[in-house]
Amino acid sequence: MRIYRILRRWQNDGCIEQIFAGSVRKLHQDGRLDLTVIHGDGTTTAAKKGGDNLGIQRTQTSQG
Repeated sequence: MRIYRILRRWQNDGCIEQIFAGSVRKLHQDGRLDLTVIHGDGTTTAAKKGGDNLGIQRTQTSQG
Protein backbone atom coordinates (compact mmCIF):
# COMPACT_ATOMS: atom_id res chain seq x y z
CA MET A 1 0.00 0.00 0.00
CA ARG A 2 1.18 3.45 -0.82
CA ILE A 3 0.72 4.98 2.63
CA TYR A 4 3.06 2.44 4.21
CA ARG A 5 5.76 3.17 1.64
CA ILE A 6 5.48 6.87 2.38
CA LEU A 7 5.60 6.30 6.15
CA ARG A 8 8.63 4.00 5.77
CA ARG A 9 10.38 6.67 3.67
CA TRP A 10 9.68 9.30 6.34
CA GLN A 11 11.02 6.97 9.02
CA ASN A 12 14.14 6.13 7.03
CA ASP A 13 14.98 9.73 6.15
CA GLY A 14 14.57 10.91 9.76
CA CYS A 15 11.47 13.04 9.17
CA ILE A 16 9.43 11.44 11.98
CA GLU A 17 12.30 11.89 14.45
CA GLN A 18 12.71 15.54 13.44
CA ILE A 19 9.00 16.21 13.93
CA PHE A 20 9.13 14.63 17.39
CA ALA A 21 12.28 16.52 18.39
CA GLY A 22 10.82 19.77 17.09
CA SER A 23 7.61 19.31 19.06
CA VAL A 24 9.54 18.58 22.27
CA ARG A 25 11.77 21.61 21.64
CA LYS A 26 8.71 23.84 21.12
CA LEU A 27 7.06 22.59 24.31
CA HIS A 28 10.29 23.27 26.22
CA GLN A 29 10.65 26.77 24.77
CA ASP A 30 7.05 27.58 25.69
CA GLY A 31 7.53 26.28 29.24
CA ARG A 32 4.97 23.55 28.65
CA LEU A 33 7.23 20.49 28.91
CA ASP A 34 6.33 18.77 32.17
CA LEU A 35 9.05 16.21 32.90
CA THR A 36 7.06 14.77 35.82
CA VAL A 37 4.60 13.07 33.45
CA ILE A 38 6.98 11.66 30.84
CA HIS A 39 6.86 7.88 30.67
CA GLY A 40 8.16 5.18 28.39
CA ASP A 41 5.92 3.60 25.81
CA GLY A 42 6.44 -0.12 25.41
CA THR A 43 4.30 -0.66 22.32
CA THR A 44 7.35 -1.65 20.29
CA THR A 45 9.20 -3.46 23.06
CA ALA A 46 9.91 -7.11 22.39
CA ALA A 47 8.14 -9.51 24.71
CA LYS A 48 10.32 -11.32 27.21
CA LYS A 49 10.56 -15.06 26.60
CA GLY A 50 9.21 -14.63 23.07
CA GLY A 51 5.61 -13.76 23.86
CA ASP A 52 4.38 -16.74 21.81
CA ASN A 53 1.82 -17.87 24.38
CA LEU A 54 -0.47 -14.86 24.55
CA GLY A 55 -3.68 -14.91 26.53
CA ILE A 56 -4.79 -15.65 30.05
CA GLN A 57 -2.29 -17.56 32.12
CA ARG A 58 -4.02 -19.89 34.53
CA THR A 59 -2.38 -20.42 37.89
CA GLN A 60 -3.05 -22.98 40.55
CA THR A 61 -4.61 -21.61 43.69
CA SER A 62 -5.19 -23.40 46.92
CA GLN A 63 -8.67 -23.35 48.32
CA GLY A 64 -9.38 -23.86 51.93
